[in-house]
Amino acid sequence: MKKSILIFVIAAMMLAGCSRKAANEDIELLEPVNAKVDFTYVTRTDMSEISLYEGRVIPNTDEFSFEYSGFIKEIFVSPGDRVYKGDILAGLKSSHYDEIEKLREEIDDLTEENEKNFKRLEGELELARLDGGDIEEKELLIRQQQEKAELELSLKKERLETLSKDDFGYVYIEAPYDSTVVATAQVRAGGFVSANTPVVALDNHKSPIITCDFLSEAKVEAAEDIYCKIRGQRYEFEYIPYTKMELQVMVANEIRPVSRFNLKCEPTDNVYVGDFASVEMLKKSRPDVLVVPVNAIYSDSTGKFVYEVADGQRIKKNVTIGISDSVYTEIIEGIEEGACVYVKN
Repeated sequence: MKKSILIFVIAAMMLAGCSRKAANEDIELLEPVNAKVDFTYVTRTDMSEISLYEGRVIPNTDEFSFEYSGFIKEIFVSPGDRVYKGDILAGLKSSHYDEIEKLREEIDDLTEENEKNFKRLEGELELARLDGGDIEEKELLIRQQQEKAELELSLKKERLETLSKDDFGYVYIEAPYDSTVVATAQVRAGGFVSANTPVVALDNHKSPIITCDFLSEAKVEAAEDIYCKIRGQRYEFEYIPYTKMELQVMVANEIRPVSRFNLKCEPTDNVYVGDFASVEMLKKSRPDVLVVPVNAIYSDSTGKFVYEVADGQRIKKNVTIGISDSVYTEIIEGIEEGACVYVKN
């Protein structure tokens, strides 16, 4: 379906009762003294109502996120970086990751320290035996020190086990293919991110995408036609709806959604990332309808009306209007084709 806005050109018509001279002499206009008033005729043509949206050509990307909520360990890449399959893109740590790592180090250090101390104490006890002295007090002291060290170690191990239960620790995102980094999340190391929040986007080398202000899927489906123009060339595209998960993530992170369309173009087409695109949505079209210039329509408490010029008189005509573009408005009823009306420029 290929339709476009029609730009109407209506030649000046010099008919009796509608000349500018006669009208300006005989009709009392309600416009200010310095307002310029023109006269034209109700004519018939095809009408289209189109909404225009500014868009951009962006790379077709794959977005990568973590399946857990946590704190960014580090994002290792920046937009524009070239990456290769297997490269680490970003790392995420759990809320207890730092404490768990510290506990593991402390347990290792304490275990090693206890082993050294116990060997030293056993050596001292053995020397006391060889000297033939009373070793009961020495044995009691060593036993107390061992119990204290074992208790401290046991408490740390219990805490580690509690924290490690259901804890994902440290995970990372790995590049699945050679590519270029298109975007990264604006979060620093240590910053919190929710599960499934996009962190890194890579160019997937597919046909580019068009983005513009958000249009709901229902609005797009209700349109008679929707397409884009890049440097005057029309291109077809396909609407990309958001999943429920994507919408939930955007709401949770206060991300403003935009509309996305898969652009249908050939590699030989001169379409480049960063190009400006005009997204044009044909809402309604009406073939062979009555129209008047937009500025011929007036309003008051009774509704919409036009001023018809007939026999040197100004006649108010209430009208019912239909669709409108930036130039003309459809007249459904209230005035006939060929009637002379005046328009404030």
